[in-house]
Amino acid sequence: MNKLLTNTISELLDQLRDATDVGDLTDYVEDTDDVTVDAYAALIDIERVRHAQGFFTTFGLPITASLLYKALPDSYAAARGAQVLSLTGELVSTPARRVRQTAQFLITMLTAGPEDRRNGRRTSLHPGQPGALAARRLRVFHRGARDWVATYCTDRWNASEEYFKRVDPHGPSLGKPLNQEDLIGMLHGFTVGVFESLDVLGVPYSADDKEAWFHLWNVVGCHMGIGTEDAFEDDGVPAKIHAKCQFALPLDPSSSADTLAVIRKRHWMSSMEGSILVNALLADLSWDLPRALKPYPAALMRYLLGEETANLLGIARGGWVQQALLTANSCHRIGDIVRHRLRGAPVRLATSELSALVTQRALQAYVEQAEHGGPSFDLSSSLRNAWGIGSSREAELPVPPYAITGSTIV
Repeated sequence: MNKLLTNTISELLDQLRDATDVGDLTDYVEDTDDVTVDAYAALIDIERVRHAQGFFTTFGLPITASLLYKALPDSYAAARGAQVLSLTGELVSTPARRVRQTAQFLITMLTAGPEDRRNGRRTSLHPGQPGALAARRLRVFHRGARDWVATYCTDRWNASEEYFKRVDPHGPSLGKPLNQEDLIGMLHGFTVGVFESLDVLGVPYSADDKEAWFHLWNVVGCHMGIGTEDAFEDDGVPAKIHAKCQFALPLDPSSSADTLAVIRKRHWMSSMEGSILVNALLADLSWDLPRALKPYPAALMRYLLGEETANLLGIARGGWVQQALLTANSCHRIGDIVRHRLRGAPVRLATSELSALVTQRALQAYVEQAEHGGPSFDLSSSLRNAWGIGSSREAELPVPPYAITGSTIV
């Protein structure tokens, strides 16, 4: 990417550092008025949404691994964006809860509901449906997080602003928490970043798969008020990209990688908050694994992120598995063989299968804990069957009429 394009994108992103959702959010969750319905009806390509959800059903385990082991830690490497996550505290103090919530959000977005099959002109992302409601609830949560930081953490936020001015005087401002650039970066991580990981893991996909995936996240982004007119203006049109964001949105397979590259260049730097967040994530992803596999989440994360970003986050090394993966990822010639040539097929297969295994174990643990009174975690029966995730809950046998309870026959 040439320097002029990089500078142009950076200047446009600078305008979004203080831009946040200004609309009245009280009715955003259940809002299904005619204006909103019509706006999303014009936006949503039903076939592409269903295509993306089918792609997730087929390759959900490596895709979920890409999100948990690449997209999330990638966002922690953005030191400015990590500040609000650190201030809210829950991600560190209760990592299991927040990782589950993230995984649940992703699965909800990508799961086709039974009503989709009954109603041919509606998907789970249409207004009033489960995916749309989950995205809009997250929009309201983001507004609450901004208000909380502004009310209770003003001094700490201002101190962080001064810190970044000193250590990176030519970098962007800290801006508002969860501003539009932060959210645009998140969307790019869940699209461009995921396919970067799928390439490394050797997961097959077509151009149609990629276009459908990007389209689905464009819809999700509109529900979340990312770059939309109604996020900038009280009377703005929902599901329509604001003029200030049209350089980055809607997401496009051919150009979005350039935008993400600029965002990474602007924001990636070492920070205590990023290291704390990524190690809390690793602790939750590895706690339920057998002892022999416990080092693997860190190895996979380093492999997918690359040496530079992994070192920036302070992800620990160790074990022959990590060293083998790091060698494949850091040597250009070997990495090219692994990603594209037939001789790399065994390495791709082993890495992809292991990533699917550790992700399956994590989801299995979430399901079992939910069944035994732990945090809720919903996974449809179709996804459970596709991914080999069972249920530990056994149906109770009916009590026969002659059963003995204590000394009494009932």
